[in-house]
Amino acid sequence: MIRDNENMINVFDVERILGDLPLDIIKENVKSQIEDPLVFISNQCDEVYETIDEAMEEFGHIDDHRNELIEMKEDFSIFILKELDNKFNLGVDFENIGDFEIHEIAQNCYDFFVLNLNENISNFLLNYILNNKSSLCEMFGDEYRRKDVTTINMKKITKNRDDVLILSNLNSVINNILDLEHYPEDFMALAVEPGEYVGSCVNDYVNSFKIAGNFVYNIINEVKYSHNDVIDELVSNITLYLIENINVE
Repeated sequence: MIRDNENMINVFDVERILGDLPLDIIKENVKSQIEDPLVFISNQCDEVYETIDEAMEEFGHIDDHRNELIEMKEDFSIFILKELDNKFNLGVDFENIGDFEIHEIAQNCYDFFVLNLNENISNFLLNYILNNKSSLCEMFGDEYRRKDVTTINMKKITKNRDDVLILSNLNSVINNILDLEHYPEDFMALAVEPGEYVGSCVNDYVNSFKIAGNFVYNIINEVKYSHNDVIDELVSNITLYLIENINVE
């Protein structure tokens, strides 16, 4: 900590720490990430929170600096939540979120809806398939008798009819799931792995109506229309999982 001759904190030291933080650039980067969440994977927010917390630890005992830092952190958290709200129709209940709680909600929602979105969608689709295998297979009728290469190869892996049909038609299965109507509580139940902290927190926000909108519709549209190529990646990942955990009989 830099102090002047009267043992008082030098205001320029505070400005030096915060001046090294390119906040406007970071906000633009975060805005781009939220607009295209299935592409960007780097965490743009940690630097802001870490820098502000570092400055608060060093200078927070001085009223003027503490108030400035509190205002800066709150402004950034509100910025994140408003951008996420606009993108996904989260229905954030800003009026009933506390001043300190808003930072945790902003960080967790940023992680869930941006950084971890690919993984969350993959978990949702995989668990939906596992939970609804029989009903999904009904749409394929007699396709088990097909002689195409994919079906023949899958029959070599397993004798289970449902598994063969799912694996042979996985692209169609996924598109069918995406065409269905889903609600937040259902999405969260399938997307969040047991004990996963961020997902569990977001699930609590949904259950307590701090997030009250049906964001699933916007997530699915992101896959179906903005990033159709992501479906190929999802098919590949889910195929590998199903084959590795398949019933060979």
